[in-house]
Amino acid sequence: AHNDSTLNLTIHTRTTPEQPWTAHATGTLTRTNTTPPTPQTTWPPTNAQPIPLDDTYQRLATTGLEYGPAFQGLRALWRQNDRLFADVHLPDNAGDTDGYGIHPALFDAALHALVTVSDEDEIRLPFAWTGVTLHATNASRLRVELEWGASGSASLRAFDPAGQPVVTVESLASRVISPDQLRSASARSGLLYRPEWTAWPGANGSGDTVEFERYAVPTVGDDVLADVHRITAEALARVQHHLTQDTTTPLVVEATHDDLAGAAVWGLLRTAQTEHPNRITLIDTDNHPTSQKILPTLIASGEPQARIRDGAITLPRL
Repeated sequence: AHNDSTLNLTIHTRTTPEQPWTAHATGTLTRTNTTPPTPQTTWPPTNAQPIPLDDTYQRLATTGLEYGPAFQGLRALWRQNDRLFADVHLPDNAGDTDGYGIHPALFDAALHALVTVSDEDEIRLPFAWTGVTLHATNASRLRVELEWGASGSASLRAFDPAGQPVVTVESLASRVISPDQLRSASARSGLLYRPEWTAWPGANGSGDTVEFERYAVPTVGDDVLADVHRITAEALARVQHHLTQDTTTPLVVEATHDDLAGAAVWGLLRTAQTEHPNRITLIDTDNHPTSQKILPTLIASGEPQARIRDGAITLPRL
């Protein structure tokens, strides 16, 4: 956390309990006072040209963008100069809106206009979001306005059928990917990138050591959700306290990478490491006597993250 109104966010997933957690996204959550856009009054917009959507999802599937039935929510599309207007619905088999600020299938469908009008030789996919504001909840239909800016990014405004604002995005940057890349990715069973633990090349180094402080992060118990929240908050408070001290001694945070609370702490402190280089070291250790013996040498090397098992050190690499 930067302050009372700003929080760092990381999103990780894994396919099985045995697999390592994979980081997909990072971001910042901010509490601000925003002015909702003016309610929409005319739909569809005057002088906008309709874009046929016949076989749109079948055509996108041939490029590697395969949307299942629950994500096929684009119903109508218009173009007016550099602006796109889309009518999107939440498909019946996508479930209801309970529990969501905005249903992910509905929000995703709001972006389908961008890929629908992409050049067949290259497709633009969402990459970086700025200024996302949710104005209302429980929407099942949206009237979406997308406009390209001079920088190549797009802005988004979405309204309900009554013209009231639901969600706005100040800037949405995209990345270009070719259909061949998408098809190739779909054909592979593995991930594009997979984190692996690789052997530490400094295992036969000089053996220098430095002084350091240690903080051990507990693992989750029976109440997983509450434990993750509590343990992560405690770890954050401990790190914040360390960073306020007048010292260059590194803080070694020992957290189990494959534990839910440990994974949350790893994600949080990776961000803190970028803001405070050489002040925090993340370690996943079995605390075997040989692991404890090698730890000071590892800390002296300056490696920010590592795992130690029976004295053998590995580092997370893509």
